[in-house]
Amino acid sequence: MLRRKSEEKVVHSEYILAVVVGVADANRTDWELQDHFISQVSCIMFFVKKLRRDILMEPMFLGSKLREHVKHKVLQELEGQCLGKHGYVISVLDVKDEDILPGQIDNDTGSVNITVWYSVILLRPFRNQVLDTVVTLASDENGFFTKVGPLMIFVSRHNMPEDISFNPIAGDCWVSEDEKVEIREGSLVRVRIIGLNFDAGNMSAIGTIKETYLGQLEI
Repeated sequence: MLRRKSEEKVVHSEYILAVVVGVADANRTDWELQDHFISQVSCIMFFVKKLRRDILMEPMFLGSKLREHVKHKVLQELEGQCLGKHGYVISVLDVKDEDILPGQIDNDTGSVNITVWYSVILLRPFRNQVLDTVVTLASDENGFFTKVGPLMIFVSRHNMPEDISFNPIAGDCWVSEDEKVEIREGSLVRVRIIGLNFDAGNMSAIGTIKETYLGQLEI
């Protein structure tokens, strides 16, 4: 059970981005090939990646400012969205003019289908990653829900230490036998991801605190 901050090495964001850019430049498009790499630096979950998207532009936007309209639509459609196994788009970094390719006109509507390449920062966790999260719901006797950014993580009662149980009297927390650990809404909890689920436009995870240095964090 963790009642102090872990002494795991902290990697600064500048170093993370530098490492990630190297991964992207190596054209490792299959996320599964990066599992071994990520396991070596467990705190990395933000990636810079270049992706492609088809944008449908209506006739009213076809003019001298077409490129600006395309860039705005990319930002509007993508930021904050989940792109399946790519993860969540935290921010669209850049859409270069040369990456907006010539479009194809739809003869029925007059709209133009334009292919765009864009660079984004993605939140993409992996199995066995250790994350510091905030509990959002602890009133379920089957486990509690915790969150990091837009990613929701469920920790089942089977993935908790045996001395932690649901408090049926309070009905909104998980408490250890010695009452030194009390996990409720707003608590900071360190979890390890043991499973990921990808749905259309959504990603969720299953976590565990049943290991050394995992569990509630003291502030």
